[in-house]
Amino acid sequence: MQETTLNTLGNSIWDIQLKKAKASIDVQEAEDKLRKTEEYKDLEFKREVLRQYEETEEEMKKAIMVWMEQLDLKSLDFANQKVTLKNNPPSVKINDEELIPDKFKKEKVSIVIDKTAIKKAIQDGEEVIGAELVVGKTLLITPKWNA
Repeated sequence: MQETTLNTLGNSIWDIQLKKAKASIDVQEAEDKLRKTEEYKDLEFKREVLRQYEETEEEMKKAIMVWMEQLDLKSLDFANQKVTLKNNPPSVKINDEELIPDKFKKEKVSIVIDKTAIKKAIQDGEEVIGAELVVGKTLLITPKWNA
């Protein structure tokens, strides 16, 4: 009985594997056929243009942040938007995990450092060897809809 069931399962899984392989080939052939169409080429071109705009936007944001920090500016008004440089909430930067006291470590499958507890401890005035609070910056760009 068990041997019959195993044989049935073995034959069934072989059948499924063959069907899966055929379906995989069908998907690949459909993708290959689609890649040759003008619509697909147009979509790929548009994706690349979007990626380049996103990359350029990030580079420009970084440049604006550097200039604003160097000039100690908190905000800038432009015709279509306002740019504001604000401090992010403090976050914990771990400089040396080995120096972090055990009370800030949580046990999982591996040891992880409890940055939330470290942040609270530092904010409460406790010195945590191996960690420090760092404050990053965020650039806010707010559209002016009235302009």
